[in-house]
Amino acid sequence: MPWFLGLALLGVILIGYVLMGRIDKTLANSQPQGLSVLPVARVLLFGPDPCRAELEKHLAQEHIPYAYVLTPDLPDPARYDAVLALSGDDSANLLLCVAARHACQHVKTCARCNQAVYLALFQQLAIDQILSEPVDTEALWHTVRAWL
Repeated sequence: MPWFLGLALLGVILIGYVLMGRIDKTLANSQPQGLSVLPVARVLLFGPDPCRAELEKHLAQEHIPYAYVLTPDLPDPARYDAVLALSGDDSANLLLCVAARHACQHVKTCARCNQAVYLALFQQLAIDQILSEPVDTEALWHTVRAWL
């Protein structure tokens, strides 16, 4: 009788092995094809500032991946090394930079401050680079390049 139990146990193990192989193949074939992983965007740009186009040109020339958002929502903060909030809305700029810093400590932040009243608040919240009018695009680019 013991040899029969050993043979039965071996059969159960072989059947389990075959079934697991089939389940694995089925799961591998059921995944959608053609999906790619998003590349890491190192810089996030926010706001329709005129200097944004100039920054995009520099980023493209240096082959630095970047993303552009229209709202101050932070899509996946771990993807970014630098967040540039350049809109005309101080609260949106501040919100995006604070959210980025809260989500990921290593991120460098740059915000445009349009009203001098809010300058102390921007400084208090440890924004790395605070811009005011007029924005020097070349100086900003050199700062961003040094961050990366």
